Amino acid sequence: MTLSDAEMAEAVRADLVTMVSLLHEPPIGEVHRDGDAVWFRTGAPSPYANRVLQAALPPDDLDATIERRLVPFRSRELPMMWWRFMPPETSASGVGDALRSHGLVLESDRLGFGLDLEDLRVPVTPVGAVVERVRDAECPSIARASEEERQRTEAGSESGEQRGDEDGDGVDLGHRRT
Repeated sequence: MTLSDAEMAEAVRADLVTMVSLLHEPPIGEVHRDGDAVWFRTGAPSPYANRVLQAALPPDDLDATIERRLVPFRSRELPMMWWRFMPPETSASGVGDALRSHGLVLESDRLGFGLDLEDLRVPVTPVGAVVERVRDAECPSIARASEEERQRTEAGSESGEQRGDEDGDGVDLGHRRT
């Protein structure tokens, strides 16, 4: 199934809103998922820590809706950020002007990209590379590989032999690094 550009844009927007809101759940902050908006506040004095991630802005109630969304931040004197996605989510024309009239300014304009997974080409694993799933926080495969490498190095230096560089070109062909 191939997604249209509009479907891809919606998927990227929905994923970003979900991910950022989950990152600000308690104990970090409070996230509100009203029927027509997703916003959070942490109480930290940074606009990055207090945001309206998405909000429906009906044309017949534009100013009142914006003001209602700003109340939770103004009531605590918190700086905040209001995200607006392009192409604009379904909303009234003149939203940019309306947001500016409530004291908001455009600070940044960032791009988002998406890739339909059907179009994903998995890169070829380089010769000699080993890809392993990390099994836990201690990552025993890395610890084991490091210990094996240490033992090989010690064994080689004790015997006085050069290990791995069998043809003298400086390239170690004797083992794989993980």
